[in-house]
Amino acid sequence: MATQIAELARARSAPDWGQGDRISITPCGWDWSDEEGCFLAGTAQIGSLWVWRDHRRHRREHIGQVCAISYTGSASMVAAKRRNYLAWCGALLDLWAVLSRPGMLDTIEITGALPALAPWHKTIIEEKHT
Repeated sequence: MATQIAELARARSAPDWGQGDRISITPCGWDWSDEEGCFLAGTAQIGSLWVWRDHRRHRREHIGQVCAISYTGSASMVAAKRRNYLAWCGALLDLWAVLSRPGMLDTIEITGALPALAPWHKTIIEEKHT
């Protein structure tokens, strides 16, 4: 946590708490289609074997094509980012309490200005009103 505080202080930044994250599904690969003239989601023939008979009673088989996908911005990912943000706020509060003791840093004034404890509550309220 000390390393994270130092790196974010140098960058004058705060940890990402997932303010722009949205749940989305993305294909894991892309293939070029000459017929379409663009990239399409990559598929692999690893699906189930489908067997049926057509209208002339001929046996037909087809192996299903599967597109591998990945989920981004899931609730657990946002929750992990928010836990990290809260841990960072707690570490800053602890550091402020230690450094503001009498005799620790008498030549430097330490203010009580700390980041918002839960900025996502503010954005949720703003989204409801717009």
